[in-house]
Amino acid sequence: MFTIGSWGFTKPELLAILCGLIVIGFFLGRVPQAEAGPGRTQSLGELAILAVRDQVIRPALGAKGDRYLPYLASMFFFILICNYMELIPFFQFPVDVANRLRIPARHHHVRACTGYQGFKTKGFFGYFRSWIPEAPWPILIILIPVEVLKYVIVQPATLAIRLFANMFAGHLLLTIFMLATW
Repeated sequence: MFTIGSWGFTKPELLAILCGLIVIGFFLGRVPQAEAGPGRTQSLGELAILAVRDQVIRPALGAKGDRYLPYLASMFFFILICNYMELIPFFQFPVDVANRLRIPARHHHVRACTGYQGFKTKGFFGYFRSWIPEAPWPILIILIPVEVLKYVIVQPATLAIRLFANMFAGHLLLTIFMLATW
């Protein structure tokens, strides 16, 4: 564990901070250049932002999703840079950002934002009602607790485990292929 001030960080946490600073630096570093005219880097950044908007946000949320563009684009590029860290030999296995389960599991703020927006747009009961499918009332006695557990506990846990397993499997395959070539 590395210690910075009174905080103790592990190497994956430091890499996550570095990835965040890279994303912030890339997009904030282009602001003064915008007045002089767009350069190659700014054009690349604008193209990437438009790709996230047109290929990710609009197909899923429609034109109303444009107001979430800054948040979703920052999350997209943060995860992209974290995954690119896997390609750099020094930053690779076993200390990559996403191959530790605690890093993907810390993205609870995404679930919190989703819940907040659901409550805001549909109301308290309307949002919970959207979780429950149409069924006869005797089945709803069993279905309601199962669906609430699914959305509150099971789904966030399985998404974090799935991200961890995908990254770990990639590292494991790289290790196996590297060892097999020797």
